[in-house]
Amino acid sequence: MFARIAARIDRFAGARPLLFAVLFGGAKNTVADVIVQNRFEGHDLHSIDLRRTAVFATFGLFYVGAAQFGLFNHILPQLFGRGLLQGNRRAVLKAVGFDQIVHMPFMYFPVFYTIREFGIGECSWENALRDWRACIGPDMILQAGIFVPVQIVNFRYLPVRYRVPWTTTFGFLYVMALSATRGSVDPADQGSI
Repeated sequence: MFARIAARIDRFAGARPLLFAVLFGGAKNTVADVIVQNRFEGHDLHSIDLRRTAVFATFGLFYVGAAQFGLFNHILPQLFGRGLLQGNRRAVLKAVGFDQIVHMPFMYFPVFYTIREFGIGECSWENALRDWRACIGPDMILQAGIFVPVQIVNFRYLPVRYRVPWTTTFGFLYVMALSATRGSVDPADQGSI
């Protein structure tokens, strides 16, 4: 039974890789935030902060799923050549370097803090920028510990259709940490990761 389910998922992912990435990213972020609110913050399922969950779901759908699909599967192979699609070691190291030096600090986190800010109704670019600056050090340390090895495997060994799902699978625990430490918009609640 498991093999049949896995085969159906694989066929769907192969036929619709962008949709698969978007759904996977949105679902992963939603579930991670609900788990944190329910298990670690003591909310029962009726008192979950739906606005906060919507922020994580939106970020998961549009950035983790769609934007990272375009980045990992189209932009990075154009920047670093077809060798990235074939798992060439040099291309893989360049892609991982780009992910750590450019993508995460200057794309991923600014988008997260902006979506969070707009999701709570503040609509303040200044607040998003303030939170990004205040949290970038701890955010980068935690994510590098997870995503450097994950991205090496991702770019070296995996077929294109599984790049975003692979990253988001390992990102599940990371998003739980992000939810626990960055879910609140109160600066006093911005604990270190």
